[in-house]
Amino acid sequence: MPVATGKDLGISFDRFETPDELGRVITYYVSTPPATDKADSVIKRPLVLVIQGSGCNSLWQSVPASADAPNAMSHIAGSLQSLVRRDFGGEVRVLAVEKPGVNYLDNPQAPGAGDPCSDTFKSQHTPQEWSAALSAALRQALALPGIDPSRVLVLGHSEGADMAAYVAQANPDIVTHAACLAGAGITQLFDMTQLAWAERTPGESVDARNERVQQIYNTWAAIQRDPGAIDKSAWGHPYKRWSSFMAVSPVESLLATDPRTQLFLAHGTADPAVPIASFDAGLAILASKGRTAVVRRVAGADHGFTQPGEPTGSGMKAIFAEAVTWFLRNQPPPESVEPLLQPVNP
Repeated sequence: MPVATGKDLGISFDRFETPDELGRVITYYVSTPPATDKADSVIKRPLVLVIQGSGCNSLWQSVPASADAPNAMSHIAGSLQSLVRRDFGGEVRVLAVEKPGVNYLDNPQAPGAGDPCSDTFKSQHTPQEWSAALSAALRQALALPGIDPSRVLVLGHSEGADMAAYVAQANPDIVTHAACLAGAGITQLFDMTQLAWAERTPGESVDARNERVQQIYNTWAAIQRDPGAIDKSAWGHPYKRWSSFMAVSPVESLLATDPRTQLFLAHGTADPAVPIASFDAGLAILASKGRTAVVRRVAGADHGFTQPGEPTGSGMKAIFAEAVTWFLRNQPPPESVEPLLQPVNP
C-alpha cells in the first residue's frame, strides 16, 4: 500500500517506502493507472524505471503561480519521470526513486552539483549505495498490482545513464531493457581528460592543452589519497562521489548484463558535458566483445539533446519517446532462444 496517494500529493504518482539491503528506508514513486481503467479490473503494464541525473534535487519541485500567466496556479512539477508518464502513461507504469539523503521538494541552488547537498547525501552517494536503493524499489514495485514483471526498462540520463547500466547488471533476472542517454562511455575520468584536451581557442598550443589534461590527473591523484572525503570537493562534487563513480565503467556494466538484455544508447554529437568520443569509445568496446545495441548519435545535439535554435527540452522529449517506443515494440526474447545479433548503428 502507498504511504501517500497521488491525490493526496497533488501528483500522478503514489508514494511508497521500502527497506534496502543497507537498512535504509527508500522512498519511491509509481505512476497511477490511467483514469480510464475500470476500478474492478487490473490491467498489467510494463514498468519503466527512470533514473535522474547528478545532484540532490528532489524528483518533485514546487512551482509557484506565475504573474506572467494568471491562469497558471501553483503546483508540484515532476522531473523526467513525469515526461514518460505524460506521453506513455496509458502503456506503461513509471517508477522513480528519491535519492537517499534527498527530501521531498529539495531544490538546491546549483542543480546537478553535489557541493550544496547535505552530509547525509554526500556520505552515501556512490554507485553501489545508489544501486542498492534503486534495486530495492524496483523489486518491490514489480510486486504491485497492475505491473507486468516480465518487461522492465531502466532508463537514465547523464549520471542516471551510468546508473541504468549499473542497475541492469545488478538485476539480470528482472531487467529486460536498458536505455542509456548521454552517459559516460568507459569512465568519467576519460570524459574529464577529453574535455580538458579540447581546444579552448583556435590554434591553442598543445602544451596548454597537455597542461589541462595533467591537471585532471593531478586532481584525481588528490582524490585517490582521500577517497572517502565529503568535506573536500572537485568539479562541483565531493571526493567520495568522484572516487566511486570514476572507478565504475558503464560499458563494463553493460557487458555484465544478461546477454538477452536489449540496449538502447544515445548521445548528442555536440555534448559539452560528456564528449562524443567517450560514447564512441564505449561503443567500440561493446562491438569488440560482440555485444550489440540500438544506437543513436544525434547530430548537433547537446547534453540535453537540444538542437541549435530549438527550445530547451524538445530534444529530451524526443529521445525519451524514441527509447520508450523502442522498449514497447521490442519483446524480450524467450528464455530458450539465444539473442540474435543486430548490427550496431553508429
